[in-house]
Amino acid sequence: MPSYYENHSALNEFFKIVALVQDSKGVISIAAVEAKQYPIFSFGFHPEKPIFEFKTKSEHKYESIQFGRNLVNQFV
Repeated sequence: MPSYYENHSALNEFFKIVALVQDSKGVISIAAVEAKQYPIFSFGFHPEKPIFEFKTKSEHKYESIQFGRNLVNQFV
């Protein structure tokens, strides 16, 4: 769990963490949260990246593309 989240009780009381991510250096970050009592959510990643990004080492796996499409379809 990221220490900044644990150290800020207001964040901890308001948001529920629903996804974490670990980078290549082992640093854990929050990838997605949702409010505990309100219809608010936030993503710290770009689900469209596997579909459109070809300049970096982004993986273009079928599962990644389907996940991004399914997530975006919730808002369209």
